[in-house]
Amino acid sequence: MSETLRGRQLVEIPNEDIAPTSFSFGPFFLFPDARRLTCRGQQVKIGSRALDILIALVRDAGLVLSARDLLARVWPDTVVEAGSLRFHVVALRKAMSDVDPGVTYVMNVPGRGYTFVAVVASRSEAIGLDLERKTALVPWGGQPGLHHSDTATIVGRKHEIEQVIRQLACRRFVSIIGAGGIGKTTVANAVVRKLADDFGGRVVSIDLSVLQDSDLVSSALVSALCKGKEAASISEVCASIGRTRTLVFLDCCEHVIDGVAQAVEVLFQNATGTYILVTSREVVNVDGEFVYRLPPLEVPPPGETLNAHDALNYSAIRLFAERVAQTGCRFELTDENTKLVGRLCRELDGIALAIELAAQQLPTFGLAGILELVNKKRRLMWHGRRTAVPRHQTLGAMLDWSYSLLTELEQVCLRRLAVFVGGFTLDAAVAVAGANDIDSARVLEAINQLSNKSLLDVRSHDHGVRYFLLDTTRSYAYFKLEDAGELKEMCARHSAFYAAFWLLDDEPENASDSSFPELGNLRAALEWALICEHDISQGCKLVALYTKLLLKRSLLGEARKWTEIALSKLGDLEPGSLTELELIGAYAQALMFTDGNTEDVRTSYIRGLSIALSLGDAVRHDRLLCGLIPSLYLISDFRGALAYAEQAVKSIIARGEDASVVQSMLGVASHMTGDIKRSSIAWDSIVSSGRTSQVFTVKMAEFGVDPFFRALCGRARNLWLTGHYAEAERIADEAIEKARFLGHLATQCITLVWAGEVFTWMENWTRLAGIVDELEVIAGANGFVPHRHAATGIRGQLACADGRYTESIAMLEACLDGMKKCLYTMPVSAFRNSLGTALCANADTTRAILVCEEAIEAIEANGDELYLPKLLMTKANALRMSGDHEAAMLCLRNALRVAKKQGATAYEIQIRRAGRFDA
Repeated sequence: MSETLRGRQLVEIPNEDIAPTSFSFGPFFLFPDARRLTCRGQQVKIGSRALDILIALVRDAGLVLSARDLLARVWPDTVVEAGSLRFHVVALRKAMSDVDPGVTYVMNVPGRGYTFVAVVASRSEAIGLDLERKTALVPWGGQPGLHHSDTATIVGRKHEIEQVIRQLACRRFVSIIGAGGIGKTTVANAVVRKLADDFGGRVVSIDLSVLQDSDLVSSALVSALCKGKEAASISEVCASIGRTRTLVFLDCCEHVIDGVAQAVEVLFQNATGTYILVTSREVVNVDGEFVYRLPPLEVPPPGETLNAHDALNYSAIRLFAERVAQTGCRFELTDENTKLVGRLCRELDGIALAIELAAQQLPTFGLAGILELVNKKRRLMWHGRRTAVPRHQTLGAMLDWSYSLLTELEQVCLRRLAVFVGGFTLDAAVAVAGANDIDSARVLEAINQLSNKSLLDVRSHDHGVRYFLLDTTRSYAYFKLEDAGELKEMCARHSAFYAAFWLLDDEPENASDSSFPELGNLRAALEWALICEHDISQGCKLVALYTKLLLKRSLLGEARKWTEIALSKLGDLEPGSLTELELIGAYAQALMFTDGNTEDVRTSYIRGLSIALSLGDAVRHDRLLCGLIPSLYLISDFRGALAYAEQAVKSIIARGEDASVVQSMLGVASHMTGDIKRSSIAWDSIVSSGRTSQVFTVKMAEFGVDPFFRALCGRARNLWLTGHYAEAERIADEAIEKARFLGHLATQCITLVWAGEVFTWMENWTRLAGIVDELEVIAGANGFVPHRHAATGIRGQLACADGRYTESIAMLEACLDGMKKCLYTMPVSAFRNSLGTALCANADTTRAILVCEEAIEAIEANGDELYLPKLLMTKANALRMSGDHEAAMLCLRNALRVAKKQGATAYEIQIRRAGRFDA
């Protein structure tokens, strides 16, 4: 027994083939057991023998049944003349045309018999999962008036598809293994389509062919699981997936097999609701993997004598015949040519793609001509070197004959197009394949012919029409490019084109890691120029441009990786250059979010400021200041942040530029130093300007957080501090919702922490619990280390509110320790206050006093006086509990003085109630 997937249950089903109980085609439903045919809900009047003929033809839809075979099935124990069969076929056709006129379902194949030519779907009630079988049949001779499927027919793979589904149900992790072009992706896609509804649409499908670096597999997988956003580690997202039923399909894994192995093993072991489907030439070879080796299509053994009818029982021959029919060629499989067709399929080893390519050439060269070409290329299976980019060496040998059919111009263009990864535009093709030695009109002519010959795929895309080489074709052409000695030149052209692409600033504003079509080409250009060190200078410039996209989309892990590589390669090559300046700014920002606000962040910013001054570049100098300022207040250097913010505001305004970014930062520094009025002035002008979040997209890329959201969160905080509680709650919710809609993860994380503190002050623990749930998922999935510690601290606050004081103390101490290690101390005063509160609740007043005193001393050094009134109140409570009422009252008086100075009405009210002071 094995299992299949059904809703949220696993239902056992037998392994043996299950006969379908009903068929559908066009508007008809056929129920063989009930001997009933309906059309649009009404029963069709049809004779018993005509119905028997229909059942026989539908069950073998697509096959030609001879008159003798049909007579044997319909009249098994009676001798009947062929005329009776023709009579009942005519009656069958008339009965169907009466209710569905103008459509032919049963066709006569002269000299051979009859065939059913329509798209047939069959269902089996015995299978728990809805295993819908669809067969798109192409008519012999291309007759008009028939139903055709929208996608290519899958031939001879029904059993394999169902086996993969069964094994996936009980194993959870199945790798479809086989040679290139054998049909792994075809089978896997069919499995995914059949299971999509069962998983409620929670299907993640990733084509790994666009990646050339194993280190990026985990990032690509988790980004897809997190709705197109980049992440640092697969293990960090498993907790968020948990037991949620999800189907993950990783296609084309062999060239990045090490990265796939590391990612799927962690995913399989830690996300128990996740089912994994892999296609690869090579076994992944990790725990939990069930290997399903996909066999070739069935071919007749050598020397077997076949007639046309029996030959169609072999799936390879059936595929060849159907693909020839799709070309419009009037080829007919006969008793005379079946031997040649069988030989051709054997020569091609039953490889589906090879058979399809052969069928496409039949109209031009005929069957004997194709056989001659194949026989001249005996190297059907190459066993060459393994490389990261060129793959499918076996299919490369198979494609040799197809390549020989191209004109010289087409051959040149095909092999040159192999440098593209994941598709390309027409402009890119002309620039790279043509350049100075081939006229653009001739390149366009070659592309048109390659498309006509199905060697180049043309697809509509959100960003326009794009062109694709099949992965196997691309690998073959790549080898040809090496053999021709053109690889280095074409890679140089490719890299130069995409460098120029970025210099023109054509990157779409709505681009993301999953939707932007040029990421594969950009990564390939970087690999060639930078990793392979063919053009380090250009590679570094390209990284500087590429990271703008990465930072816009919060793909901070990849931004950090590429900038680290570029800076290490740049070395003394271009010291003090504009390129180094751009790389340093991007590196510092990415590092600040992914590894914490380490000393390396500030060192990088200081180095960048020095370069900007030496270049006399005031604009970039101020931009770097806008990056340095957050790094300062993240380590609680609020006075330093305030001084730099004031300097930057003056400089930017003096140049007549928009200073909203740095004004939002000035608001933060003023707010944290307790100057509520000044921060409100800085923020209100930004919020009241009425700018939408989209206006700040470019600025967000450079400084990590949209200034509008800084200001909106700040307004909510100041409203609460000045006693406008309901409005503060409304604005905080607005900020969180708009940040979620924006989809920029760094902004979203900071908004959750910054606006979320309003709900801590309000003691709205239910709302805060929802906020921290969201924060944990984003920070964990994207490697935002500082915000993971913030989430731990918020959990500690919730535990204290719930009366779990020991647990609260442990979590708050872990939060403070983590923040200290990654130098993210901006919220430390707030969490120290929460720790003091939890210690008081746990009757540990001595430690509570020490924690508060330590926090107050740090505030005096750093300047974040905003939290001073609250800490003095907490210390006063600890002193009162320990019996020192006089010291407690002194703390409260100091707290009241500070709160008045700040204009923090909310704190004043709390302090007066605690000390019973008169208003």
